[in-house]
Amino acid sequence: SEPVLECAARLLRSHGLVGGLLAGGTATAMRQAPSAAIYFGAYHALLPRLRERLGRGGSAAPLLSGGFAGVVAYTATYPLDVVKARQQSSC
Repeated sequence: SEPVLECAARLLRSHGLVGGLLAGGTATAMRQAPSAAIYFGAYHALLPRLRERLGRGGSAAPLLSGGFAGVVAYTATYPLDVVKARQQSSC
């Protein structure tokens, strides 16, 4: 595997700044926007329900809501993450 700085230098020489170092930037934004929307939507939908079941005090409800929301968001946007990773792994 090529060291990071050598890879970055090769990308700059062959594709320039925009095409090289920023490769996958559009795919990252296209993944991140729906991922954040899904995450926060799921978190805020789950939190009150878990607080009802687990009680208002403590950190279990926010912790579980965040975990479940992350799983839902990542599962929903995983195909976009694959596209992003393939665009960024030119080295």
